[in-house]
Amino acid sequence: MFRITIGLLAVVALLFGAGHRGPVVDAQTAAAALTGTVTSKAEGAMEGVAVIAKRDGSPVLTSVMTDARGQYSFPRSHLKPGKYTIAIRAAGYVLPGSGTIPVDVSAEAAGRLDLALLDATTDQMANQLTTVDWLMSMPGTTAQKDLLVRKVVNCGFCHDMERTLRTRYTADQFLPVISRMATYAADNSAACGPGSALICDAKTSGRYQQQSVPRPPEGLSYGGADARLLAEYLASVNLSGGRKTWNFPLKAMPRPKGRATRAIVTVFPIPRQPNVIHDLAVDQNGHVWYGDSGWGYLGKLEPKTATFKEYEAPQRWPEPQAGLKRVLGVQDVEVDAVGRVWAVLALGGKTLAYFDPAREAWKEFEMPGGVWAFLPSFHKGQADTVWTTGRPPDGGNAAPLTAYRLNAKTGQVEASFPIMVDASGRDFSGPMRLDVYGMSSARPFCYQIARDAQDNFLCNDFYGSNIIRVNAKTGKTTIFPTPTPHAAPRRGRGDGEGRYWFGEFWGDKAAMLDLATGTIREFPFSTKYMSAYAAAPDARGEGWASSTGSDRVMRINPQTGETTEYLMPVYYDARKVVVDPSTANTTVWLPNKNLAQLIRIEPLD
Repeated sequence: MFRITIGLLAVVALLFGAGHRGPVVDAQTAAAALTGTVTSKAEGAMEGVAVIAKRDGSPVLTSVMTDARGQYSFPRSHLKPGKYTIAIRAAGYVLPGSGTIPVDVSAEAAGRLDLALLDATTDQMANQLTTVDWLMSMPGTTAQKDLLVRKVVNCGFCHDMERTLRTRYTADQFLPVISRMATYAADNSAACGPGSALICDAKTSGRYQQQSVPRPPEGLSYGGADARLLAEYLASVNLSGGRKTWNFPLKAMPRPKGRATRAIVTVFPIPRQPNVIHDLAVDQNGHVWYGDSGWGYLGKLEPKTATFKEYEAPQRWPEPQAGLKRVLGVQDVEVDAVGRVWAVLALGGKTLAYFDPAREAWKEFEMPGGVWAFLPSFHKGQADTVWTTGRPPDGGNAAPLTAYRLNAKTGQVEASFPIMVDASGRDFSGPMRLDVYGMSSARPFCYQIARDAQDNFLCNDFYGSNIIRVNAKTGKTTIFPTPTPHAAPRRGRGDGEGRYWFGEFWGDKAAMLDLATGTIREFPFSTKYMSAYAAAPDARGEGWASSTGSDRVMRINPQTGETTEYLMPVYYDARKVVVDPSTANTTVWLPNKNLAQLIRIEPLD
């Protein structure tokens, strides 16, 4: 796959050795370190090709895009002098030979490297497709593709669809695979215990023993639907039945154009592996904090020097439920107004905590019930209190979801508001009922929480497809339904001025709620199944959103309604999008969960 190709850049560079000098370097402009033109026989000058540079001895990747004339340019600020290996990303095209080219970057003059691309073979193009590309290519009805994608967790959460589509499983052989995959926690490592694939030991903090998985029962469910229907569909589009290639043409989304080509993207691989990066936050000094939700560490990146430091977090394991126990480390990372880094230690457990960078020490708070949702954005002056949600300890699963406000100074929960009835009298206290696509017809489920500048509690009601606000003083509950039914709001952030941005996971849109008027504006992405996971505003009033499956990051201008989609140089799976508060120009960060990378996007306009 493409990400494997990028991972081999360092090896390829060593194979060329010192005896291969690479292209001739000539002077261009003092501001540029390396420039060139990308062409192909089919297109001539190619716009929207990602050109990716990796310096020998460094794992960091730096990428720029070609413009309408096929030209690219790496600024000297981002490429130090040295030997580099160059790769590209452009679905349907490859570089000659090994797929990478070495080049020397001089301190005295700009280098030049022109790239002539070749047509990719079918197998090479399959390596390049995103999950959304596969879904565009695969035959099948909307209902079949919805069955695969419209789940809280689906195949594309742990890997892209190439892995699934390259299998040769029949429908019967897919069923035990689906059964086993259901035991894994997509945001961490795995579920452990009787009936699962793994046995876990809290003392080993994420080291497991493999055990056998029982034969899947008849009537196996896949997210509330019949798993056999999914198995039969996948077996119709993979390489089963002796097929040497796929029985459909491979297609890809259009390459970026115009504004979408004007950005510098830097990828910072995290040194300690394995690592599961679910969340990150950036403090006022530009330090990037991230949580490892599989192995229980909080990490810090200093972007200027590309140096990492990690701190082990206290391990707090939730109680086993129905014989299963989930391995959950540091999640829901957020930096408060005074620089403390807040996190949940084992989601579903009772421990909320912050890390004090000055003392390099943790402070923990035991909450009344299990912490089911956290991630409250901090606005000016909001450092002493945080909001969480959970259920009262004595009510079990029938108890109403409750908003808790913790006072960090006193260590006490100073407010507790059940989320039960909205202003129109709608009852939220009934049991949760799910249909085959996992949608609830009654009870709210706060997938993520936030708060506005008045300290009111905000909840992304994923199943009900609402944004819920609880008044911080009175406890009054108000709901704001999404204009698109079943849009499934997942994660978001407010701007401190009465607007709240969020991603609509099943609506394939970003959205902005005006809390003063109660109106929600939606901004659609370019194609279906782009699965908007999270959204956040920048200082200019624009919104940014991550996508699960397209490897693109969306930038939304609410004044014009224009959406710009930036293609990343690597496969990514990000559960959050963060705007850096320390930079004068807009800078956006993503936590690349499945590859354990931190991605920085610097738009050039």
